[in-house]
Amino acid sequence: MTDVCLKRKVRNHVQLAKGDKKEKGYDIYVKEKAVLGRAHVKAFKELGIQLGEEHKAPISRQAYEGLSEMGVPEGLSLDGDEENNTFFITVASDADKKEIKDWLKENKPIKAIKDAVGEAIKQAKSRRPSGEEVERGRGKMCEKFYDIRTFGAVLHSEICPQLWAGTGTGATHFCAKYRPDRPFGAQHYPYGGCYGGRG
Repeated sequence: MTDVCLKRKVRNHVQLAKGDKKEKGYDIYVKEKAVLGRAHVKAFKELGIQLGEEHKAPISRQAYEGLSEMGVPEGLSLDGDEENNTFFITVASDADKKEIKDWLKENKPIKAIKDAVGEAIKQAKSRRPSGEEVERGRGKMCEKFYDIRTFGAVLHSEICPQLWAGTGTGATHFCAKYRPDRPFGAQHYPYGGCYGGRG
């Protein structure tokens, strides 16, 4: 049984036991069969921290298909309706424009993609939170979500840049190899320690 399986069982139990009652602090961030949302944006808004405004811009089919094939960088997302022939690129409220520009330079996409992304980020009014604001946002996420508080979570990349909640009290670890010649606490653990031991 993996740590992921054990954590899922705990999350499901808490969701069933506490979720229906809408008790404060028992929401689940990593819900079963669900795509992770942008709950961190909501947390920042509740704290009165302005991240900027999400910007949605129309793009050509060629740009949409090219970006779909190569993948979009953090802070951008695509939305398309083939039936109505409408395609959009969305710049997140907390997108890092410099990172997106660096991505364009590194990947050297076709002109249609470069122009679409360039125009979208030019029109966007995004803002990254300061260090102090990140701390406050992290605290809000830990306060609201049971699984982040209990297991810890690395909230990064496309989901939640800069918010790392660390390792919670219910974190699970597994040994990389068992060494019968060593006491239990001195086994080899690949992530710098398990149950206090170092290998």
